[in-house]
Amino acid sequence: MGSDTRLDHALWEEALSTVPDKEIVNLVNNLKLPVDGFKIPTSIRVVSRARHLLEPKLKAHTMVRVIQNRLKQMMEKSEELSGIITSPLDDLSASFQSGKGYLSLWCLLSDGSAESLAKARELLRRMKDAPPEEGSGQGSMDEPAPESKTRRRDTSAASGKAVAELEQENARLKSAVDELEQKNARLESALKRMKREAEQKRASWDEQMAALRKENQALQRQLRAASQQVKKLEDLIQQRDQEVARLSEELDQARATTGKLTQELREKARVMEELQQALATASMAAPTAEAKPGSGREDDMAGVGPRVLVFGISDARQLQASGLRVKAVSGSDVAHVLDELAVAAWDQVYVNRSSVPTRWVHSIPSRFSAPVRVCENIAEIRRHLASITGGGL
Repeated sequence: MGSDTRLDHALWEEALSTVPDKEIVNLVNNLKLPVDGFKIPTSIRVVSRARHLLEPKLKAHTMVRVIQNRLKQMMEKSEELSGIITSPLDDLSASFQSGKGYLSLWCLLSDGSAESLAKARELLRRMKDAPPEEGSGQGSMDEPAPESKTRRRDTSAASGKAVAELEQENARLKSAVDELEQKNARLESALKRMKREAEQKRASWDEQMAALRKENQALQRQLRAASQQVKKLEDLIQQRDQEVARLSEELDQARATTGKLTQELREKARVMEELQQALATASMAAPTAEAKPGSGREDDMAGVGPRVLVFGISDARQLQASGLRVKAVSGSDVAHVLDELAVAAWDQVYVNRSSVPTRWVHSIPSRFSAPVRVCENIAEIRRHLASITGGGL
């Protein structure tokens, strides 16, 4: 085979247009060519009436390439066929007499070398110039017997019937095509309807998605605002907790200070009580010949009678209360001695409303554990003291 293999498509087309119907049948059947619309094996009758349909399919570039490749495979497997490539042109021309002329033509075209293509071109020219021989079966690939004139006449007579059958087949195919076109139109209509519905649904979904995105954005804003509010509340709670902790600490300190002061006051009260008892004892032991009861003293604490504290008088002698130990405090001195007197032990406490500032009038009762009586004047205080001693004043 030639080393420079190529495809001369124009030469292939010329050869396929030149060879008789029988060689087209042999070519299709022996190479089992996949020609659309034609069955394998095909027949001379089919090719005779439909060559105008078959020949263009065989001349297609892809089909020519299939023919070339399959003939090459056959030549690789057969020494007889591969020998055709190197045979002299005269021997190949003479091979038409032995029935192998067309096979030689196909092999030369399939080899594709420049030398083989030149031989094929010359062989094709000689085939065209040679007068047709009656009954000759030149170059058949399967070497069929020569066809007689009677056979050819029978074939021509059958052509009319074949054409009628072909027209019926074409009518049937046209009806099938029309039915398929109607079905295709229905399918296209259904497809358009489905597309419209899909677009409508998509538009509806897009609208719903837009609404959901908008709602989600609003919720996100609300969430951020709520988060900020929660953060502010947490900060405020933290500040309150810190303030409560500070106040609790201050309260604990105040309680500790109050406890300490209370203890100190109790200790002072105890010392004062001891001093008062010592003074009372000293007063009882001292000479009283020159002293009259209640004379010349602001306080009359001598004796052993009930201990009475009176706010709002400057001299205990104003009360004329014999038999009582009376401590008198003027209204102006209340603020100075209240804390000190509040821790002492008293049996009765009186407040002269007319001489004691109002704020002390309301404060004094809560400072003493002894009974506290608020009176309008000194005369009322005298009446209460008289009831204690059992005498009139």
